[in-house]
Amino acid sequence: MTLSKREFTLFCDEMNFNAIDKRLINRLFTIVDQQAITGRQLTTETLKNINHDINSIPTGEQRYLRQLLSQLCLYLQQRCDWDIPESQDKKCLDLTLEWMQRINEQAYDASVLYNDYLSYRKHFFTERPTITPALIAVAFSIEVAPLAHVYLCQILNTPPVIEYFDEQLTIILFHDTGKKTQQQDKTFTRYALTPFVYRLLQDYHRVDHNDISPKQLNNQLNHFLTSAPYSLTEKAKHSWHYCFLNIWHHQKGYPHVLLQDISQPNRHVSFHYPTVNKLQAQQDLSIIYYNNTPYTPTVQDSPPSLQTGWSHKDLLKDLDDIPPRKRKDWLQQHPPKVPMWMTDNVLPKLFFHFTYDLLFYGGVQSSYLDIKSIKKYTSIYQSLSTTTVTYDMACDPDALAQWAQDRYNTTNENDKWLVYNFFRYLSHIDITDHFDIRAFNPPTQPKSVNAFRINVSQYQQLLDALLTMPGATPLQRLFCIGSLVLGFYAGLRRGEVLRLRSQDIVASKNCQQSFIVHITTTKEGHPKNNKHRQISVYLPKAQAALLHEILLIKCKGDLSSPFIGYENEAISSRAHYYLLPITRALKALFGKKACFHHLRHSAAHLLTQQGLLLATQDPTMLKQSNNRSGEHSAAFSLYSDERAHQQLDYQYSRDRFNFWLEDRPFSAINDSLLFDVCSDQWGHSSYTTTRRSYLHGVEWLPRFFCGVICYEYDELCYLLAIKSNSNDIFRFINTLKATYTTMVQSHTAVSLNEQALMQLLIDKKPFKHLINDACSPLILTTTDIEPLKRWKQHSFETIQYCYLADNKKMTKCVLFHYQSTQLFDLIDAGTLPFSTISAFWLMTGGHQPTQLSKSQFKSLKQLGQLSINLDNQSLALTTRCTLHNATLFTQLFRMPFFGCFTFSFLLKHNKKRPVTNNKILVNKHFSKKDEHTKIDIIQQGKTQLIIDLQFNLDSPWLLQSVFEYLKQ
Repeated sequence: MTLSKREFTLFCDEMNFNAIDKRLINRLFTIVDQQAITGRQLTTETLKNINHDINSIPTGEQRYLRQLLSQLCLYLQQRCDWDIPESQDKKCLDLTLEWMQRINEQAYDASVLYNDYLSYRKHFFTERPTITPALIAVAFSIEVAPLAHVYLCQILNTPPVIEYFDEQLTIILFHDTGKKTQQQDKTFTRYALTPFVYRLLQDYHRVDHNDISPKQLNNQLNHFLTSAPYSLTEKAKHSWHYCFLNIWHHQKGYPHVLLQDISQPNRHVSFHYPTVNKLQAQQDLSIIYYNNTPYTPTVQDSPPSLQTGWSHKDLLKDLDDIPPRKRKDWLQQHPPKVPMWMTDNVLPKLFFHFTYDLLFYGGVQSSYLDIKSIKKYTSIYQSLSTTTVTYDMACDPDALAQWAQDRYNTTNENDKWLVYNFFRYLSHIDITDHFDIRAFNPPTQPKSVNAFRINVSQYQQLLDALLTMPGATPLQRLFCIGSLVLGFYAGLRRGEVLRLRSQDIVASKNCQQSFIVHITTTKEGHPKNNKHRQISVYLPKAQAALLHEILLIKCKGDLSSPFIGYENEAISSRAHYYLLPITRALKALFGKKACFHHLRHSAAHLLTQQGLLLATQDPTMLKQSNNRSGEHSAAFSLYSDERAHQQLDYQYSRDRFNFWLEDRPFSAINDSLLFDVCSDQWGHSSYTTTRRSYLHGVEWLPRFFCGVICYEYDELCYLLAIKSNSNDIFRFINTLKATYTTMVQSHTAVSLNEQALMQLLIDKKPFKHLINDACSPLILTTTDIEPLKRWKQHSFETIQYCYLADNKKMTKCVLFHYQSTQLFDLIDAGTLPFSTISAFWLMTGGHQPTQLSKSQFKSLKQLGQLSINLDNQSLALTTRCTLHNATLFTQLFRMPFFGCFTFSFLLKHNKKRPVTNNKILVNKHFSKKDEHTKIDIIQQGKTQLIIDLQFNLDSPWLLQSVFEYLKQ
């Protein structure tokens, strides 16, 4: 185990710990490295051994090493997600309290600095003095974030990346990992940038400047802040940092947890919205329900062995002589045949996609990889293929993770990076998007974060796709939508959705929008880390109606059966038919990196926003403001979708947290528990895990602490890059008045929130060149019709026909569509239990659609007359006993669809003819070994065979549906 001295030193610098002797760090790291530590856990025994080694040092070094050990434990806990002993956890808390104490010690100077800065801003707008690094450092630390000097120098030395993201002006800070990686491959975070600081940075970087070090920056800060109007005393860089942190704590109201978030960029990771081609997205969405059921090879098929059937090798052979820059065109002109998913081994198809993407898109560093490099990257199939990965294993997160860990552990050291590189690709394939590559990161490094989330508007796009795309039965569509609701609003992992039983979700009797979801161990598996939890969910009415519909359908079924899916349906089948369409829709709308788990990130983000709204907004003032203006609260008035307003409404947020508030006002509870309450909903032991892995970026945080701002005309002149006191400003003021009719205006200033101002500034000259990293465009047309009503309208339209390829011809087929309005009416009436529907579904081939062509219906009529007896719940087919009819009978009635019947055969044979041949026909060509046959000798009349189809379920309606379908 090797600890990162660089990462630890940077952490100590961010936390402003006392100057650290590098020799002592080496000494402590040597002691720690001698311990047998596996995984992200520091046990009590290991800590005891480390302290024993430290105590054996006979000098005062041990005192400093003990202090350094506490700092190291805090680093491992907060940055590397380690579990540490409770005794050491208390020492980590002491360090945090000491950090807050030092911040509070700067209260007087921080107050003077803040007030004098506000005065200096006014002077700056009228006089426009030279912009210095110290001015930018002060403005940035007060208006954007109180960062350590090392980050301020990064912003000053290199023109920063600034983007307009989610209707906000943001600055990107890249995480310095010490590795040589291209900018697009570095992890980063975002901060909300004020228009004033943006203009300062813009003007400062118009000319070249020498790089500045943290020490030089501190010298300039001392010179700047000891002069008028500040007249403060000189400070060390850590003291200035504490001073700025105090401003954010006392002047802006940030609690200590959020102070760490806003001041430490390494606590969070942000993301870019991918560029989505609208036409391609629509094409991909149209096949989200496309049935690519894995193929189960038979003995005759001679399935591929462990070392054969690797189609990626043929792909490499075909492109061996194609120059790298011409591969993309060649692949588009000669699209290769894509192999099918095989139930017994998915590795060949996975390697095919891996190879294709390397050929088409290139690698991380280069768009055009040499063929030898690609062969090297894919050569590890030989070592991985010593075992197979079945389709069921690929769909099971635990089974796939265990297989990957076993393979990685048995791979020789030279090939481990190649295996790791292939494993990284798995999360970009729809059936394995749940694969967590973080398990292969060294425990001494921070866990990698797959940062992405969607908002309410983007969720609606997903919902619309699941509601309207073709190819799904009504129940499949409803189960998909239910899974989406549980993922986005309840934050369930994919395995938790699949294992959720009907008894695990309880609707509130007092509120139709409230549910309690129990995450516990079932016969199909256990929660992550065996952490059982209870989630309280409050849904919008339209979304709650969808879950109520599933509960209504299943109310008379087996409560221990899956909530999502049919009774006795395999978990791999549920993953394939209910979660895979969601994954496909996510990737179509938001790029290949999007996966089902990102719905959980979105749920955590939304819940945190709702909690912060309750903690920071005064409900009385909000009510008065809304009554006066008829607009939404100032912090949230700029979301483009009305649904976002509804879910970030104060009353809605109160209802969402009522499981904790219990009808009390937020002011009556201990609000310091807010983040623990939120983290507990996701099964996290601490807010630190939620913060780093789920709450991406920090640009969304300041809007909760900042309302309406007074912008003087001189400031607007500077923002618009026009001269002070210029009359040109009034054209912009008139635009503001026309856009925001409720805006407060005086003779020298206007008052509105920053997001409102930025919506107009973004089109002005100083801002219009910015990259607008916005949400993907609307792919589907949204509607105000409630989802449940849309589901019924779309699903109950009778699906009559489909077309199948038969000998290179398209054959028109009639589909059996029993999930009609009448079926759900019977369910609502309680006369058709879901257990019967599940049994019928299972007996008739599961998700495989029943479809008969025109020629098959013609053959059915040729066989003879089909009749129904509802009293006995059976069908009867009267036919001639011939070999031709036996062949037709086998082709038609031995399909999976007729698995809901038990066949019996009655041969009525005329005594004038020998019975032997017909008896052989019945026993050999009509019936199977376990089916009942009987021969009656009749005196007169034609010989005929009566085939009785006894329905195996007690449901006359289902039998009638089958009969009417066959009689078409």
